[in-house]
Amino acid sequence: MNAPTVLVSILNYNSFEPTLEAIASFRAQTYPAMKLQMVDNASTTDCVERIERAFPDLSIVRSPSNLGYTGGNNLALEKAIAEGFDYVLICNEDIAVGPDAVARLVETARSRPDAGVLGGVEVDYETGRPRATGGTRFPDWRFRIHWPVDPPFPGVSWSRVLYVQGALVMFTRAALEAGIRFDDALFIYWDEIELGYQLREKGLASAAKRAGRSADQGRVDSYIHFNNTVGVLIEVNCETDFVANTDQFKALVKDLALHIASPASPIYLDRGQVPQDVIDQETKIAETQAREAGKPDNVVPKIVEGKVASYLKDTVLLEQSFVKDDSKTVQQLLDETSAAVGEKVAVRRFVRYKLGEEGD
Repeated sequence: MNAPTVLVSILNYNSFEPTLEAIASFRAQTYPAMKLQMVDNASTTDCVERIERAFPDLSIVRSPSNLGYTGGNNLALEKAIAEGFDYVLICNEDIAVGPDAVARLVETARSRPDAGVLGGVEVDYETGRPRATGGTRFPDWRFRIHWPVDPPFPGVSWSRVLYVQGALVMFTRAALEAGIRFDDALFIYWDEIELGYQLREKGLASAAKRAGRSADQGRVDSYIHFNNTVGVLIEVNCETDFVANTDQFKALVKDLALHIASPASPIYLDRGQVPQDVIDQETKIAETQAREAGKPDNVVPKIVEGKVASYLKDTVLLEQSFVKDDSKTVQQLLDETSAAVGEKVAVRRFVRYKLGEEGD
């Protein structure tokens, strides 16, 4: 099998020595199926001519004007998709990477076909200390100069993040074909944050595809009503402990426990848990009621179907209207959360206790 093809594109503006080092580090890559280019953002110095003399075989794309980080890199993205590359890696001119950087990014991308973009932990050139692990949390305005630095992911080679910090970003062809691009209007700031939101929105279209993936992380939580007459235990699963520990996921689990404790009081998790004898009984009751009401034979089946569907909506958790927003079902709430966090999210089980009621 041929190795996936990668276009590596360095964005340059009025830079010379740092750009030479970036070029050299990519020319030293061990990955075989890679093409290296530089996009120059209408530099106003002679840096491009000097770079050409140092690397006469380097492919250079010249922008007619300074398009900023977003517009300059979009030139590379458009070229990559037009020329059929499997991945495109865009990066700043002031970085240097290890010889296996591209190979490791491709390996990770191939192991996670649902990934849209990938990046790396940025470390200080002199000290080796992490400078940015962008994506672990959203920055506020103060991080316009300093990105948030959280501890690198211990014990794992990769982790799902909210966005990828923009010094080095690999796009998959699937992301490009889905229309993922930088917003030209942003020029240079907040581009990676906006890109993260784009990917989350696109995730709605692929949420169903996550149904077959393993979700064995998550949270077990509880809710006790203020008068101590109703209590709920619930387990909600996701794919990684990173997502399980986000505020959004914790809030979802709390809201679901509250929903189950409410008068909605679901009995079953999904339709598959409803015993057939219960369905048969509800069907028989609905048919008897329809005939006793004198309904014509040709409309009785429709009435029965509607009655049974109504029973399921009343008793099956995933089909109930969410108690805090009745415009959506519990399943739709899970789908929205799945799209937002980029992982499969599912309720595994729950139990509801009410004072004085006998358990199963």
